[in-house]
Amino acid sequence: ATTGSGYFEVQILSLTNNRGTLVDGRCCGGGSISDIGGRNHFPPCSKTCTTAFWLCLKEYQSNVTAIGSCSFGNVSSHALGQNTFTLAEPVTLQLHFTFRWT
Repeated sequence: ATTGSGYFEVQILSLTNNRGTLVDGRCCGGGSISDIGGRNHFPPCSKTCTTAFWLCLKEYQSNVTAIGSCSFGNVSSHALGQNTFTLAEPVTLQLHFTFRWT
């Protein structure tokens, strides 16, 4: 058997979320997508988002989804800003991993 270990890191410096929406398209603080004439309509969002990041490390996926377990771990940031921000110093999310091949 062979083992290997290391760190997977992501550095976050800025984010732009012009509409102020969640990953599923809903407005932060409530609101929903409405269907007008068979097309999704996204009303303007009135509340700002409080933005944090979640890093989930899993095996390769041809279609990436947020569904399912994080095979190799996950980590979250604290709230970093609102809809759009640039940090003076990057925030690093770090996951330690260990793999074993047999």
